[in-house]
Amino acid sequence: MSNAVFIDDWNSIIPFKIKAIDLEKPTEQFVYKAILHFFKLLHYDVSSYENMYNESIETLTAKRVELVARINHIYQLCSDSKQTSFFYIDLVKPSKNHQCIAKNANAYRFNISIYSG
Repeated sequence: MSNAVFIDDWNSIIPFKIKAIDLEKPTEQFVYKAILHFFKLLHYDVSSYENMYNESIETLTAKRVELVARINHIYQLCSDSKQTSFFYIDLVKPSKNHQCIAKNANAYRFNISIYSG
């Protein structure tokens, strides 16, 4: 799937709008916000992560690790390959080669639109 098609699909179902530059040069804040919006559509309680960047470095690190574990769990459920994982580095230093959650979101478009009301 091309990035343009993916961006159109993402923007049609997820309130957090993305642009091509976001996928070409992703930042931690972009990945963090995109994942939180994705989780909200799945009715995950993300309230403990919403202000994590305003907390101490120890708390931030712990919350990042917890968030990555949740992301990895969802990614394992969505992915065809159980050998692919989402790691801590994918959150704090994202690259365009590691767009795991985002690229699988389109496969769940129908389910998200049904369950999000």
